[in-house]
Amino acid sequence: MTAELVYIICIYYIPIIFIYYKLYLSDLPKAPSNVIITAYADDLTPASTHPRIQIATSQLQPYLNELTEWIDKNKLTLNPDKSTTTLFSPDPGETNTKITLTINNITIPQIEHPKILGLTFDKKLNYTEHINKTIQ
Repeated sequence: MTAELVYIICIYYIPIIFIYYKLYLSDLPKAPSNVIITAYADDLTPASTHPRIQIATSQLQPYLNELTEWIDKNKLTLNPDKSTTTLFSPDPGETNTKITLTINNITIPQIEHPKILGLTFDKKLNYTEHINKTIQ
């Protein structure tokens, strides 16, 4: 059996006025080696990869906890309506797997088609959803 890479992303939406962006993010907690974080404007997108979904989730949750503490410490507001998780996997049998990640013990909603910087993703990363929305 070959190991397939599974990607789990969690989009945090934090309203930050642009002028304060670099100031606030200067002390952003450093992501551990098994977590990748992308930041653009007022979006933070932590992601974790591993062939096993449970391990990818368990790698990401501690960093989400640390990030939530940082948000509170800096008196920022997290917009829970825009915070989501998505599971990406090339294995069709895994695409409907439910993942549980939390912010302050509240489960982050899992969605199928996150939109990041205007690009709509789908679970298999084949961009079908983005193409279909663009054509409409």
